[in-house]
Amino acid sequence: MRRTIVFVPLLFLAGCVPSKNPFYLPEDAVFVKALLGEWNGVELLGSDREAQQFGFEKGDGKTMIMTDKDGKRYPTQLFRLGNHYFIDQIAREDSGKEWHVLFEVSLVGDRMEWWTLDPQWLARLLRNDPKAIAHERPDNNSSDIALTAQTKDLQAFVMKYGEDPSAFLKLRRFSRTTETPMAKEGFGSKTQRTADYWYEVCMTVRSTQMTESPATRDDLLKELQRIATELESLPRDKEIDAKAVECGQEAATTFRRLVKYVDTRTDVEPGLIAAFRRDANTDRLGAAKELVEDRELRLQIAATIELFNTARETLSTRHGVKLMGIRK
Repeated sequence: MRRTIVFVPLLFLAGCVPSKNPFYLPEDAVFVKALLGEWNGVELLGSDREAQQFGFEKGDGKTMIMTDKDGKRYPTQLFRLGNHYFIDQIAREDSGKEWHVLFEVSLVGDRMEWWTLDPQWLARLLRNDPKAIAHERPDNNSSDIALTAQTKDLQAFVMKYGEDPSAFLKLRRFSRTTETPMAKEGFGSKTQRTADYWYEVCMTVRSTQMTESPATRDDLLKELQRIATELESLPRDKEIDAKAVECGQEAATTFRRLVKYVDTRTDVEPGLIAAFRRDANTDRLGAAKELVEDRELRLQIAATIELFNTARETLSTRHGVKLMGIRK
């Protein structure tokens, strides 16, 4: 097997948080043969959105090896933690020192979505609570953080914040033209695909990438357009429970109406703009319901929230999983 060489400073530049220790225990590891093969990957946070080819092949034990367009090879371990699946990917310095990077993974249709810890969120958390998770700052650089916690503490941290839309950013999207076979259970099963779809809808609704300060009406419009487009683009295939798909379509319609509302106004309520800032720890849909001046739109938002609350109970019971809420 060829040796992987990745300079750790590149992890910081790519918006990743490295860890000295793995995020999984051996008993958490999962191998899914259906993920092997060629995928087209796009980095979602950079300026270069051009699709690049990635390959996944069988590694040792339950690991996979991901190869990028430059031939760099990354040991990649899929594992389960609670109701979610994650990937622990290894990067090695030229000295041979290994670092682990965490991705929360969902499979929706022919797409894999990879979310990663937001370094800026982590910096804010540790600024307020330095003992939240064991860490260090390599080379005494105050802007870069590497985790040093033991695996059990890393897992407790991930379980606590895994459904926090402020804690994770969607970094990569993989897609391919060949259909990923339906699994009987676990990753890729109808239950898990439904849970993954629900996660994608709720995280998209509750998350935001608006970091401008001060943010403007135009910034809000751009962010709402991004959210609406993301919701509209989610695959809605037969493997996903129809009730979850109904909610995704309803959320897309509601956010498209929010786009129209902001687009037709020269002035927007400052509180609405503030609610959609990434560092605003708030209920975004609830804020929109209270702040928009269009009565019909307020009723639409209220109906969307009620639909999600009802569907969440139905789907959680039907599939035996605890699903996150659309509101904080």
